[in-house]
Parts: sequence; structure tokens; C-alpha cells
Amino acid sequence: MDCSEVGSTSNTKQQHSKKLRKISGFEEYEGAWENKVMPLLSCMKEMHHRLYRKNGEPVLDPLKNNLVFVCSYVSPEFDADKNDPIFPQSLLSACLDLYSYRDDFELVLVTKMTPNNDKGVFREVMVRFPLSSLIVPFEDFERRIYMCDLVLDPESEQLPPIQIGQKLDVESLLSAGGGGGSNELLLRKHGEQVELGKAIEGKYTMICCFHAPVFGTDSNSIVFQSLVNTCSELYARGVNFEMVVVVKMKKLADYKQVFDHFLSGFPSSCLVIPFEDSKRRDFICNYLQLNDDVQCLLLDNNNNILLHGYPEFARYYGADAFPFTDEKLQTLEADEGPEWTTCSTNNLVSLFGCRPSDVLKKTNHDSVMTTISDLNKNDVVGLFLCSKGNLIPKLKEVYEECKIQKKPFEVLLVYIPFHTCLDPQNHKLCVDNLLQKHKLSVWYMAFDNSVSHKLSRLISPLKTNDQLIIFRNQQGAVSIDRCGKKMISQCGIDAYPFIRKYLVERELNRVSELTLETLLVYKTRTSVLKDNKQIPVADLEGMNILLWFSSLSTADLPFFEKVFIWYRDMKEKIPGFEVVLVLKDKPDVTDEDFAQYEDSVLSAGMPWLVCPFDADHSAFVKKELYPNYFVEFGKDGRLRSLRADYLLDIDVNESGTIPFGSKDLRCDVTQTFCDRYGYWDDFMRTFYEELS
Repeated sequence: MDCSEVGSTSNTKQQHSKKLRKISGFEEYEGAWENKVMPLLSCMKEMHHRLYRKNGEPVLDPLKNNLVFVCSYVSPEFDADKNDPIFPQSLLSACLDLYSYRDDFELVLVTKMTPNNDKGVFREVMVRFPLSSLIVPFEDFERRIYMCDLVLDPESEQLPPIQIGQKLDVESLLSAGGGGGSNELLLRKHGEQVELGKAIEGKYTMICCFHAPVFGTDSNSIVFQSLVNTCSELYARGVNFEMVVVVKMKKLADYKQVFDHFLSGFPSSCLVIPFEDSKRRDFICNYLQLNDDVQCLLLDNNNNILLHGYPEFARYYGADAFPFTDEKLQTLEADEGPEWTTCSTNNLVSLFGCRPSDVLKKTNHDSVMTTISDLNKNDVVGLFLCSKGNLIPKLKEVYEECKIQKKPFEVLLVYIPFHTCLDPQNHKLCVDNLLQKHKLSVWYMAFDNSVSHKLSRLISPLKTNDQLIIFRNQQGAVSIDRCGKKMISQCGIDAYPFIRKYLVERELNRVSELTLETLLVYKTRTSVLKDNKQIPVADLEGMNILLWFSSLSTADLPFFEKVFIWYRDMKEKIPGFEVVLVLKDKPDVTDEDFAQYEDSVLSAGMPWLVCPFDADHSAFVKKELYPNYFVEFGKDGRLRSLRADYLLDIDVNESGTIPFGSKDLRCDVTQTFCDRYGYWDDFMRTFYEELS
């Protein structure tokens, strides 16, 4: 196993042996291998049925010769197309020479890769080694990691594998990596030198490893910035907590200036492994298995491991979720759900976790103030969650129109800096500049990382655009709707007070006033046609009427056939109903084809009633019914259903009648409203189900 065994008595062979020994790091960590030989040999023995040479030849007994292990770590940024060398040329030459000089050894290639690296990258790593080399297979992912960790981390045997709930000697971890030595000092970012033991004793410790630099275009940059925001908040709240920043520099950026610039975004009180201590930094990052750009290890104040891995929690939670365990996150979720109905989310004071007397200011006008309690008393308040500022122009338009029409409407701005890599202060500056550009001044509260995360979770943390949550206060009863953005964007001031339930009620009141007479009697025309005979609309009273609004285009032919068959079959069973066709428009066709759309021709060719065509009348009907096209009127002439096409799929009921009037008009209005504006979500589904 020891590479010193590979040499011979010749000077040349001794030089090659010394060179390989130096390159592989054995000389530096002399004496650290006794406990690694048997685990490595056991791995080889377990794989003897699955071990192949690079040229594809199977290996039956790999343990009969001396073994030289060449282990490599392939970083996430490895690019084979750029011929990025993993191994120094001297190592490759030494391996080739060993096969030339000796026939009593085997070269074993072991590669540790990230899940992002595919088999093509695996082959590229091996391409320059001798064809006779043994390869630990690509598919044996866990074994490759285990063997590489044994060889690449000679000090790792001093520390146990990372396991949630287990105790870890964090001082040994943070002081290790110096060639077997110890470094008991850390630096705070602002330059203060601190003793390691005293700095972290009795505290929660979050060790954060980063690949640096991290660019704004990197996929991990947003999580990185959110993690910094949350740790800054923990320091600001005085939590018994320390953040230890460990930076693994990317190869082309391994400079002190880059290191210092990267640290400039971190909390000033955080602890840092210095740039000069590269071995310690690399050792800690390897121990934490830094594969992505960010990896964290969180320990409680007794040094028990709470979390290990990619800090996904930073994307959704602030300091209020500390220490970010599953139990803590579940507690927060239980407190926040059902959304916008709990005592912590159904009013502004509880939502912000503040005092009623806390002061709010206006953007770009800090001299204007109010309290959050006073704002909460307003009839309509829009909680503006500003991520990008794309809602500002429309919000300005509606806000000014409400002023003109004397409709109470106030806006409270919350900065949401989680969908860009900007820090909170720069994000606030960008938003304030946009507001000033559009001459819009609204109330705002100073940025609070936890509050902004809480609001982002309540609307959906994956939504990256601005949102508007409406709070409607009526005599102390508060209604909340999170779809204010859609309502003001699509309907403007007409949607006031921007609460969907109110709009549904308003629409229901409007359509409830519709009668067959108000839709079919137009100007001086008071009748419809059947077989070219005029039938007064008044004569239809006492019958169930289905009004069909159609253009009879090619696209409508399948539905025409469905109506035709149903009408024919039902008329034979139950004569006491009718269908009235109202033509949407007449198609732009030749004079010869146009003739078939004349009222007389349509009336003669259709089994049902036909309303004489009038373009203005069709526009009027469309405005009243859109987007519905097949509606039902009861025997009293009043509207019963906006979606009567369901009747075409059912037969007569047990009593031998068509189940006219079996649908709830309020449900139809709700469904139409949601389909028209795309408002289907859990909030409206619940509302619809309650009505149903």
C-alpha cells in the first residue's frame, strides 16, 4: 500500500517513487495511514466481481499485487471541453513510468464527483491514465466517495461522519487541517482576533462553506444572499449564535483581493477562517462535503448537529424560524395556516409582529407619518409586496383614480428582496427610485427579514413578481384577498374594493336582474322566429328557455350537433321547453354563402327558435353574458343558470322531467368569474365548495 514499496534500488526508480509519494501527499501526512489500509483493501475485495481495467478487461484478483491509489475530486465547475487539468503532468508521467518499470502492482483510479457530473465527465477524468489502470466504477457512487474521503482527508479519521443528532467536536473541526497542527484562533470579519474556544462556547454555531466568488448570475446567488440576510438578522437580534465563514476559492480566482471582496457582504461580527490558512479552509469544506456553491453545518449550544447540507431553509425563512429544525418549521406553518385566517395573519399588527403604536413613514417623504394601528382602521388597505416593481405603474393609476373618486384606499409597502441577488438596502434603493420616477408615495415599514419571508410564504415563495394583498375593514370585520394584483391589473378601479367575494356578489346582483325579455326585446323588435313565423317573446313566459349564443362557425359544429340531437330527443319526451338561437355575428363570406345566414333561412332550417340578427343587439347580448354562451331562463323569465350546457349530458330524471333550475346561480357566477380572470386557487375553490 505504501508508495515507498513501489521503488527499486536504481536511482531512477527511487526518484519516481519519491516524486509520486510527494505528489500524493503521503509525505506530508506521514503516519496517518495505518487505520486506512484495511478499509481500502476491504473495498477492493468487495468489488472484485465488478472491477475492470480502463481497457474493459475484468480483474479477478486485484489484491495479489501492491496497490497504488490515485484519488481525485472533480469540482462542479470542471469543464472537460476546456481541457481543465485535474492531475499535474508529473503525476501522470509517474503512473506511466510505473507500468513501464514494474509488473507487480496495480494502479487504482478513484474519483469523487458531484451529482451534477455525468458519466462523460467521469471518462474525461480517466482519459490520460494508462489503459491497464483499475477503475472503481461510475455506478458505485457511495463507495467512490468513501474511498476518496479516506485518502483525500487524512485527518478526517479524527472526526466522526456527520450525522444529525450526534455530538461533534466543533473545536477540533475548526482548528484542524494544518498538517496535523492546530490553530486555536479565528478572525471576525472586521479584523478582531478571537480565541476559538471562547468564541463558540455555549453558542449555536453555523459553519458555512462557500465556493467563491459567487456571481449574480449563478443559480445559488439568491440562496447565498438570503442566508447572509438571515444570519445578519440573528446577530441583530442578539441570538446566542455564531456564523463561521469558510471560503474555498475557485482556481482562477484564488487571490486575497477576491477573498476580501467576497467577505464584504457578510455580517461584520461573523467569524472567518483567514485567507492565509488555505489548508484549514479546504479541510473543513471537504469535511462538510462542499459540492454546490454553499454547504452548511448547524450545531446547537451543546455541539449536537441539527442540520447539514444545502441551506434551502434560507430561501423561505428568516430568524423567526431559528434553529431551522423540522419541528420549528412545522410550528411556524401551523401558526400561519390556514392562510390569512389565523390570529397571526388576519390583521396588520399581528402580521408584522409589531406594536399598534409603531410608526410608518411614506416613501420619499419621511416627514409624513402614521401608526400601523391607524392604518389598520382604513376601509381598504393594499399590502404591496414589492419584489421587482413591475406593479408600480398600474398601482399608481388605480391609487390616483381612487383619490379622484373619493374611494378610501391606502397602500403599505413591504420590500421583498428574495428574488434577486441584491442585498436589502440596494433592493430598497431600487424600489424607492421606481416609486419616485412614477411619483407614487406610499406607506412603508423598515425592512424586516423574517416578516418579509413570512409574507412571501403566505402568497407562495415561488412567485417572483410583485403581489398586492387587500385588507377590507367593514365595522371591525376584516376580509382579506391575496389576488389584488390581478384585479387592479385586469379591471382597474372597476374592481374596487378589490375583494373577489364582493365582485362575485356584485356580478350576481347584476345577472339576477337579467330576464329573457331584457335580452331578446330590442328597440322595436319584440318577437323571435320559428319556421319563419313570428313568436312574441311574451308568449315564452311559462316555459323553460335555453338561450344559445353562437356564430355557427365551423368550430361550433360539434356543439351544434350535440344540441340538435339533445333537442330532438327531449322534444319527443317533454315539449314544454325551447331553445332560442342568438347569432353572435354573420361571417365574412361570399354573397352566395351569406344567404344561408339570413334569418328566414336559419329559421326554416333550425328546429328551434331564432332571434332575428342585429349587430348592435348581438353586441349587447355578448356584453351581458360573456363569456357564457348557453344559459337557462326559468318559467318566470328570470335567469337560472349561466352554464346550462350540463343539461346536454343528462337524460330526464326519475319523474320524467328535465332537471331545469338544478344549478345554483351563485356557483355559476363564481365559476365564470374565476375562469374569466384566472382566479382559481385554494381560496376561491373553498369559496366555491361552500356555495356548492
